[in-house]
Amino acid sequence: MKVHSPLVYWELLAYLGSASKNFTQVHGIRYKTSSYLLGTLDTQGEYSPSFVDYQTYMTFKFSDKWNGSFLGNFSQNYYRFTPVERETSFGTLQMNRNFKVFFEGMEKDIFRTYFGAFTVNYQPHKNLKLSVMTSTYNTNEQETYDITGQYWLSDLDINNTGYTNNQGVGTYHEHARNRLSATVINLSHLGEFKYANHHMQWGVGIQQEIILDRIREWEFRDSAGYSLPYNPEKVELIYNLSAKTNLSTTRFTGYFEETYKIPSATGLWTFNGGVRFNYWSFNKEWLVSPRISGSYFPDWDVDVNFRMAAGLYHQAPFYKEIRTEVTDNDGNTTMVLNPKHTSTTLITLVTWC
Repeated sequence: MKVHSPLVYWELLAYLGSASKNFTQVHGIRYKTSSYLLGTLDTQGEYSPSFVDYQTYMTFKFSDKWNGSFLGNFSQNYYRFTPVERETSFGTLQMNRNFKVFFEGMEKDIFRTYFGAFTVNYQPHKNLKLSVMTSTYNTNEQETYDITGQYWLSDLDINNTGYTNNQGVGTYHEHARNRLSATVINLSHLGEFKYANHHMQWGVGIQQEIILDRIREWEFRDSAGYSLPYNPEKVELIYNLSAKTNLSTTRFTGYFEETYKIPSATGLWTFNGGVRFNYWSFNKEWLVSPRISGSYFPDWDVDVNFRMAAGLYHQAPFYKEIRTEVTDNDGNTTMVLNPKHTSTTLITLVTWC
């Protein structure tokens, strides 16, 4: 009987925090590792993931009007997979087949991210708050594997539980050396102002995105002594993909929002309106997303409110959404960028009570 049993599993959690009049801090770290024998799936082998995550948050009080904060995070996911064999049976009662593969090699993947944000807040008046924030985010992804498989396709004798008449023997080799590095640097200003029944919020920012993408993966497949696809003049790969991308772009963002409240004898009326814009230098696209909503809270004994909202929302693409695969006449596939890729638009009109 096939089983799915963990060989090693353990987890570490640690927490540290302190507070004083002008400074507070909290730190946390997690580490988890495990090792499994995969037996319940068609592919049997050893799967060894590990995960580490560190987070910190600190606040600083410089004076009665000035304060700041820092948020930091680091995480890493590591995966190692060593397949041993794969066995699959299929077909009908009249024609049963068994497909069995023995593997050599392994796969190693690492996903590592860093994030840090520092914010300075200035409050010159009790109704006015101004902030400046700078942040940096970086992600590194590495996907590497070299796996060779020897496979047999045989008739399955269900009466004697044995294999007869080999229908085919072959080999395949999967290879990948893929690396992606993405760095996002942001500088923004945020503001908030309250006056009487008005509550206004706004923000503007600039963001630099630096992408380095390297893809090199292919698969060679041999069947009965012939490589696929078959070409008597040269050896061809059944699949290959490559990319060498260096991309540096800039985004400009901003928003303004106001909430206005009108008390009445029968309840409270609340109106909210705002607009958000985004510009990306890669596709030269301006995005403007307006929205408006209104709510009424009647002075009843039960908690009921009526609300209606309408808006236009644009989701700007990021790097992976603009990648496109292009295959030439020789079967070579290259990952290229599509500057005509635009945003996703969603129109909302909602009402409920």
